[in-house]
Amino acid sequence: MTKIAFLTPSRDRPDDLRYISYWDEILLNVTQQIKDNIYCCWFDDSTSRAEYCDFPMVSRQWYKILGYFTPEIFMFGYNDVWIYDMAKAIKRAFYIPEVKISHERGTKPMDNTAESNVWKYNFDAFTFQHYQPRLFIK
Repeated sequence: MTKIAFLTPSRDRPDDLRYISYWDEILLNVTQQIKDNIYCCWFDDSTSRAEYCDFPMVSRQWYKILGYFTPEIFMFGYNDVWIYDMAKAIKRAFYIPEVKISHERGTKPMDNTAESNVWKYNFDAFTFQHYQPRLFIK
């Protein structure tokens, strides 16, 4: 039987994920099978699942090759998109459905912080359209 690990928001800080049970063992089992140790992995967030990577985890080798985790061209909104787009372009995107996380995106009304960040997200979307990794990877 496949083990399922759940990551859920903590009661005190609903934006934080609380790590429960052997999620790290599942991640290690997947990453140890990747021979060149270059990868971007993500878990099932119940919204995007395999189609998109909201919470990317990259290897140390990935970081060493690039010299950064995220590029400094975004304010915040498209860092995960950049990583996922690059991982797909180089065929190093690994979805891990056995680990579930709770991601409450779009389930609550926007607060002042979210509203004030809309323009930043739009800026990042524009930037990504002009500088997405797949435009530069052959």
